Amino acid sequence: MKIKIHYYEKTSPKGATYRYARHMENYQGEKLVVSCPAKKGTPIKELTESLARMLVERKSVVDLASVANDPNMAVKQLADLFVKDAQETKKPKTIIERASIVNAWILPAIGSMKVNMVRSSHIEPMLNKANAVSASTLEHIWKVVKTMFNFAVENEYAITKTPITEGLKKKVRGLLSAARELAPAKDVTLSIEDVDSIFQEVQGLPYQIVFHWQILCGMRIGEALGVTWEDVDLVNGVVKVNHTVSDANKVQLQGTRWVGVAGPIVTSPKTERGRREIPLQRQTRVLLEATPEADRHGYIYGTGNGTPFEPKNYRDRVFNPIRDALEIKGMSTHDLRRFFGSYLIAQLGVDVITVSKWMGHAKPETTMRAYAKLIPEVEEQHKYRMGDSFGVV
Repeated sequence: MKIKIHYYEKTSPKGATYRYARHMENYQGEKLVVSCPAKKGTPIKELTESLARMLVERKSVVDLASVANDPNMAVKQLADLFVKDAQETKKPKTIIERASIVNAWILPAIGSMKVNMVRSSHIEPMLNKANAVSASTLEHIWKVVKTMFNFAVENEYAITKTPITEGLKKKVRGLLSAARELAPAKDVTLSIEDVDSIFQEVQGLPYQIVFHWQILCGMRIGEALGVTWEDVDLVNGVVKVNHTVSDANKVQLQGTRWVGVAGPIVTSPKTERGRREIPLQRQTRVLLEATPEADRHGYIYGTGNGTPFEPKNYRDRVFNPIRDALEIKGMSTHDLRRFFGSYLIAQLGVDVITVSKWMGHAKPETTMRAYAKLIPEVEEQHKYRMGDSFGVV
């Protein structure tokens, strides 16, 4: 791409002079101006490439604005707007999910159709194909398809009403409900003995605190790796969950605001209830108070560069070797959180609403369905209590 470059200078209030390169051109009736810093000696090729990238981005904005006003918009064009909206406003996992499902499922099925010509009968075969893969696949694709057409309606892109009928909604709800009923419930894989052995194994090690966050506070692994000293209130005995470290691949997020920082991506919790306070247990307070006050800043368990550990790296380098050393087959980081919820409900008799609050679930029903599971020792402890309540009968 040939770029005509003009140079100009600006002087700061303190008297420093800065040099810039600028390019201007008309595109579809609009005047586009792009500029970048141009220190003396910067190769023309480097400046040209920088300006060309910015020009492509500016042109895409103009193109999308033109498409948005087209009543004959194609689903492919709607999908581009839908993904771009995610890139500008959503969290990493949502961006990646939208892009992957759009490209792998929606575009092959209905991408060439006009948005205002799509009907439920065009969408249903795609959902049937997804259901044949797995209920989870259907659930993810269904969520994205519904959201995309609702996005079109909300922004008045070619349609004022979603093409998804109540009949199709009812069918998908039925398929998902049946799948949940048939799916085997995952019991807690950890016993109290397992948890005791884990605590012994990590005693005195830098990542000991991460196991405290998961087992004694019920945090997700991304939340546990995102705790900073500023989140801890030793006076009131609580820890605040304000961040979560994402496993999202930055390569899949090029062009978004998420790739311009060092280290892994850190976001806010996935729901409003995910931002919460959890009581600090006595053992955790003792562990935290052992750190000198001068060192209480930044991530509590972080890298030497001051960034948090990526969840995948933590699993590979810390968690999985400990699991293998203790021979606890199949244990995942989420099992530690699951033990927290199940032990509080089944063994300690804590009410579900309180446990749900501490775990950051959007609804108490989620807590009851996913975490009210039996811990082996608890089952053994209660198995004959019904009969023991009566004498000879």
